Amino acid sequence: MKVYDKEIYTKQENIKTTAIIILVFLIGFVAGYFANSFNNSYNTKNETKEPVIPSVSETIYVDTTINNLITSSNYTNMPIEEQQIAVTKLLNILKKEGEIKSYNYSEDNKLFSFTYKNGTLGGVTLEDIDPELN
Repeated sequence: MKVYDKEIYTKQENIKTTAIIILVFLIGFVAGYFANSFNNSYNTKNETKEPVIPSVSETIYVDTTINNLITSSNYTNMPIEEQQIAVTKLLNILKKEGEIKSYNYSEDNKLFSFTYKNGTLGGVTLEDIDPELN
């Protein structure tokens, strides 16, 4: 009679082990399913477009125009006050043309900051930047 009980006990233990393995698998499967569906619903609700990287061609006209001014010998020989006036006039023209949205001038930094028509930020400094700051 003991042999018979031992066989039944062994089969029951095997069934328990198999049942536990199946149960763990099912719990993992269900958890993964819910996590995936939550992730998919979150992505579709909060779907944002890929950030648009402005093309260089959208800013090249402004950059070239400003570069032509600030590298001219006329400009480089001007006192800083006249350089400020020249850059202000150029930025006003670019704003009227719709190439830039807006600009500001910081007297403390001698820096013009502006926004290209595509939203990218740009700037022009009237003084050379100290190389030790980099």
